[in-house]
Amino acid sequence: MIRYRVMKKGTIWILVAIIMLLASSCGKFESIAIHGMKDLKFRGMKDGCILVNITLDIENPNKRKITISSIHFKTWLKNRELGTLKNSKKIVLKPNSREEIEVPIEIVLRTPADAFKLMTIKEDILNQLTIEGFIKGRVMCISKKMRFEKQPFSELAKSYKEKLEKKDSLKTKDSIEKNDSLKIE
Repeated sequence: MIRYRVMKKGTIWILVAIIMLLASSCGKFESIAIHGMKDLKFRGMKDGCILVNITLDIENPNKRKITISSIHFKTWLKNRELGTLKNSKKIVLKPNSREEIEVPIEIVLRTPADAFKLMTIKEDILNQLTIEGFIKGRVMCISKKMRFEKQPFSELAKSYKEKLEKKDSLKTKDSIEKNDSLKIE
């Protein structure tokens, strides 16, 4: 009887330690890197929605898969509300990978006339769009919602690109210094 109680307490402590270890490992993950948009395909229109597929070059440096469950942005074109932009299915990023992923997007327009307005724009549309919204993702037991304040889409892309360039230039600088020191010695 005493032996059973001691074993039961020991088992409980081992389970608590395992749960704490698993819970602490859930919180450590690095952010994904988007290295650019490779392709944009128009799939058609359906019930006031423009359907497109965007192919992105995405890197997931984490040991665990990341699931992006929801993308939702309100969009404006030249300070006039255009509609909402959202994903039509979940996106799964494989662990420790860099791959091109096709993301199906639905652009729900306020009015059918907005579709014609988009088609007649001869300039770069991305420079004229303003966005506000969120991206919701999940890694194992942790779900995170990243909010984006109302801002021009080009500014968001530009700020993200500058972050990538800083990281890349640091890595390049380090490798150049290492190679130079090897040549000198």
